[in-house]
Amino acid sequence: PLGSGMDYGVHALTVYNDELIAGGHFITAGGADANYVARWDGSSWQPLGSGMGGTDIWLYFYALTVYNGSLIAGGNFTTAGGVAANCIARWDGSSWQSLGSGMNNGVIALTVYNGELIAGGAFTTAGGVPANSIARWDGSSWQSLGSGMNNLVYALTVYNGELIAGGFFTTAGGDVSAYWARWGLPEVYTGDLNHDCFVDLLDMDWFTERWLDGDCLYNGWCYEADLNYDLTVDFADFAALASNWLTGW
Repeated sequence: PLGSGMDYGVHALTVYNDELIAGGHFITAGGADANYVARWDGSSWQPLGSGMGGTDIWLYFYALTVYNGSLIAGGNFTTAGGVAANCIARWDGSSWQSLGSGMNNGVIALTVYNGELIAGGAFTTAGGVPANSIARWDGSSWQSLGSGMNNLVYALTVYNGELIAGGFFTTAGGDVSAYWARWGLPEVYTGDLNHDCFVDLLDMDWFTERWLDGDCLYNGWCYEADLNYDLTVDFADFAALASNWLTGW
C-alpha cells in the first residue's frame, strides 16, 4: 500500500516534480483532508492546497497531465484552491490557478500535442467559445479543434505525430468516426485504408480481402473498405480507391 490510501476512488495519476499525483473522488488521502487531489512524496500523502470544490455531490476529478511546467487537472469541479476554476485548473507548485474561464461541463481527458494542451470531455464551450467535447489551450486562450465531436471524449494520447481521441462519439469534424478519431493529417485521401498517408498496394491488399463483403454495418463498414458506405464492398468502392492511386503525403 501507499500509506493508508484514499477513502474513495482514484481516477487519474501522473508524476509532477518527482512526486506521484493522484486525483479522484476521494476527500482524504493517508487520513488527511485532500479534497479530490493529493501528492505522494515518497513516504506520505500530502494535499495540494485546499484541493477542488463545487456544488455537485458527485464531484469528480478525472484527468491529470503536465504542461509548461504546471500540473493540469480536469474534472467537474468549479473551484480549485478556493478560486474559480471551471472544470480545469493548473497547479504551479504552490497554488491553483484557472485556465481562462474554463469549460461549461466536465473535462475527462488531457494530453499535450504540438506544444498545446488538449482537453476532452463533456463540454460544449471552452473559454466561452464553442468547442464540442475537445479543445486546445495555446498558452493564453482556448480554441476549438474543428467542429469537434458529437458526444463525449474520454481518452486522449499522441501517436505517430497525430492526436488520437477516444470516446462515445460517432462523428468527428462532421465525418463518420465511430468512437475514435485522429487529428493531424493535412489531407485525408480516400482509399488510404491503413492510414499510412499513402494509397498503394498495402491498401489494395486490405481492400481485396474485403471484396464483395456484405453486412458491413455489422462488420464496422467492412473494416473501412466500404468507402461509399453502402454496406457492400464493390466496384463503386474500387473506383474511389483507384481515383487516389499512388497519391499521398
